[in-house]
Amino acid sequence: MVALVVEDDATVRQLLDAILQTQGWERVLGSSWSDPGVEAATEWVDLLILDHRLPGPSGLEILAEVKARRPDLRVVMLSGDLGAQEEARRLGADGFLRKPFDVAELLELTRERVADTIDLRPRGPIGVDVRSADTPWFGDS
Repeated sequence: MVALVVEDDATVRQLLDAILQTQGWERVLGSSWSDPGVEAATEWVDLLILDHRLPGPSGLEILAEVKARRPDLRVVMLSGDLGAQEEARRLGADGFLRKPFDVAELLELTRERVADTIDLRPRGPIGVDVRSADTPWFGDS
């Protein structure tokens, strides 16, 4: 699983990086949308954590653009401005974290993304009834 973090505050970006790392995520970090490779990374990452107020296009503008291209990409918006929450949801944000954010809430949102992505159905041979196998494990039940 790969997360793209676009956050202009270096301290918050480093904190997000450390938290995601502890959960086993690969990370791509950027301080703005114009950082080399950031926009292109949205084509293959599994999660985008996006600050609302960025230099250049705002997080809401980026959210609208990304969701138009990749509606399946989970996007979590970060902001100290609660007024942005409703607009972020309208544009397709899958989560909203108010700064300063709660680490437990961030972890819950990232776990939801993992659960959405991983197929948790049991794996095994299709159409095989193990009760008819030639083994002593099953009686005449």
